[in-house]
Amino acid sequence: MKTCASLLLLSLGLAAPTAAQVPGLNIDLRGGVNVTDLGDAPDGTDADSEFGWFVGGDVRFGQFFFLQPGLYYQHQTLDLDDNSGTSDGIGVSSIMIPLQVGIDVDLKIIGAEVGIGPTVTFNTSVGDNAFGLEEGDLNGTRVGGLLSAKVHVAFLGGFVGYQFDVTDAFKGVGSGGFNQWMFGLGVNF
Repeated sequence: MKTCASLLLLSLGLAAPTAAQVPGLNIDLRGGVNVTDLGDAPDGTDADSEFGWFVGGDVRFGQFFFLQPGLYYQHQTLDLDDNSGTSDGIGVSSIMIPLQVGIDVDLKIIGAEVGIGPTVTFNTSVGDNAFGLEEGDLNGTRVGGLLSAKVHVAFLGGFVGYQFDVTDAFKGVGSGGFNQWMFGLGVNF
């Protein structure tokens, strides 16, 4: 898990000096926390939001109007309770790939942007849990969307996003998708 996140940051970091030389091309690296909930808990269970984390970044093409693919490694956590009294946290690690379009207002020292677009998420692992849920019990590929806003001063920036899945999180139980708020800090090149 740590190796995947480290390789992602290293890849984006190595590309950053090139981005600084190309007009209209920017790289944003960021990390932060997420708060995940479940659209509908499977029958007989309740799901509560928990904190997780993410690392990754975006490559932005364009200046005022932009196209922005991204790559994020994330760990989403839920607390599940069932009718028998079993309660445990479920941790799902995944790679999320958003593709956003939006508007960027960059005044060089300060700037802001808003974006919207689809996401595809690939589960990489599910942590040990009291329910015996494994990676095969969840939909391995989830489709959804991302709404985001960023503000930066010089090369440091803040990020907030709402990512939602339209694909059920669990296979065959009508669970609804994962929904998460993302809050992060990062650097812009």
